[in-house]
Amino acid sequence: MVEVLKPDFEIWYVLTRMLWKERNNVLHLQSARSTICILEDVKLWLMDYKNINKVKEPPFRSVPPALNWEAPPLVQLKLNVDAVVNSTTGWIGMGAVIRDSKRTVCGALSTKIKGHPSAYVAECLALCAGLRFALSQGLFISTVESDSLKVISAVKKIEPLSFEGPIINDIIATLRMLGGMFATTLLVRGIMLPTN
Repeated sequence: MVEVLKPDFEIWYVLTRMLWKERNNVLHLQSARSTICILEDVKLWLMDYKNINKVKEPPFRSVPPALNWEAPPLVQLKLNVDAVVNSTTGWIGMGAVIRDSKRTVCGALSTKIKGHPSAYVAECLALCAGLRFALSQGLFISTVESDSLKVISAVKKIEPLSFEGPIINDIIATLRMLGGMFATTLLVRGIMLPTN
């Protein structure tokens, strides 16, 4: 079996098409073109084909690192969570990013759900989703960061009869499922809050 390289195949394909077209022209009583004209058409077709199929590289954009983001201790992981509520559309957007001490992303989650909760409940749901994601990926985190002091405080001092109580219970249960390596530090905008 003979191996045919792509550029050779492209030339062969366009040339055979042009010859076939020329054959049909002659069969239908049109005059035959010169070999030079046919080869010139082959070159033009190949140039068009290559220009159309050029892969354009997307422009490289460097994302500047977050200036106030603190890395977790060496060989440990940090979970950052956030949520947004769009009261117009009724969607809650939730995100979670797990990074190591070198800022390498080890896992990321982005999801949305339909609903009209308060920003506080949305932040609770984002923390819960982020922790469950970490657990499902086997990523044991040492630090959790949220921009909601109310959520972090609620995890530290549970009020099970509150409306958000079941979500907070779920967060604590997920932290326990992460084992002895569960988040030893909870952060709110860089403020450390011990879990004990």
